[in-house]
Amino acid sequence: LTEEVMVYMTQNGSYYHLDEYCSGMQNAFAIPLGDAQRSGKEPCPVCVGESYGSDASVKTDGAA
Repeated sequence: LTEEVMVYMTQNGSYYHLDEYCSGMQNAFAIPLGDAQRSGKEPCPVCVGESYGSDASVKTDGAA
């Protein structure tokens, strides 16, 4: 089974987050990383940093 990385975002925010409460964020909801990237969200510079960028190096399909 494929386990996709889940991230957090808000409806009107510009970023996706690994920390559900990053920078006092409220009303966040979980979404698969790929969906967040496809919706145009950028990685949060605080809680995501360079861990999960919007480049192709992030594997969400379980491939190594």
